[in-house]
Amino acid sequence: MKHPQAEAGEDAAAQPTDAQGHLGNTPWHHDITFWPVDGDQIVSIWIALDPTNLDNGGLEFVPGSSNIEDRFQAIGVGDEGRLPFSSNTLTALPAINSATTGETEGDLTAISFDMQAGDILIFDATILHGAPPNLTARPRRGLALRYLGSDVVFDDDKYGKLTSMAPFDCYDESVSNGDKVAGYAYPQVLPRKIRAEVEKRLNAPIEPSRSKMSRWLQRKGASEAASSPG
Repeated sequence: MKHPQAEAGEDAAAQPTDAQGHLGNTPWHHDITFWPVDGDQIVSIWIALDPTNLDNGGLEFVPGSSNIEDRFQAIGVGDEGRLPFSSNTLTALPAINSATTGETEGDLTAISFDMQAGDILIFDATILHGAPPNLTARPRRGLALRYLGSDVVFDDDKYGKLTSMAPFDCYDESVSNGDKVAGYAYPQVLPRKIRAEVEKRLNAPIEPSRSKMSRWLQRKGASEAASSPG
C-alpha cells in the first residue's frame, strides 16, 4: 500500500494532496456507508502482518464517532484517484485532526495504535476510520475480516435510491432487500459451518450476477447524474 510516488525518506509534505489529505491515504469513512446491508451485529477485524504505525499507513480512528447521528458520504480510492460514492442524503466529511488528512483545526481528533505483526484491531462498522499513505520503504500488510450476525439484512435503499454503495449484494441472484445476509456468497461459520456453502466458495471464484450488476450500474449512473452540478 505504498504511495506510488513515495520513496523512503521523502518528506510527507512533498506528496500531492487534495481536500482529503495525501492522495495515497485511505480517506475517512464508516464501513457501513459502503455496504448495502443494515443491522447492528457487524464487526470488522484487522490483523497486522507487519509492524505498523502512522509512518507506514497505520489505521486511525475517531473515538466516539459511532455515536454521531450523521452518516458521512463514502469516498473510495482507485487507479484514477478519489472515487466519491454519490449520495443526496449522506453528509460531507467533517475536518478531522489526523495524519490521514493532515488537518489540525477540526472539531474531531483521531487516535492510532502502533501494532506488531499479529496484533488485532476489532471495531464497529459505524466508527470513522482512515489511514495515511505509506511514505516509507516498510510494507504495511494486513488481513481484513468481517463477520455479520443474524440481524443483518440486505438493504441498498437505506440511504435512498440516489445513494450508491459497493455492489456486495450482486453475487447471489436469489437474495433481495430484507433477506438475511446468508448463502454461498456469504457462508455461515458459526455456530456451525455449512459445508456446501464453504465448499462452493473454495472450489471456484464467485462471479457476480449479470442482471444484478446491470441494475447496480444503472442505479450508480442515475445517482451520479443527480449529484452532478448543473
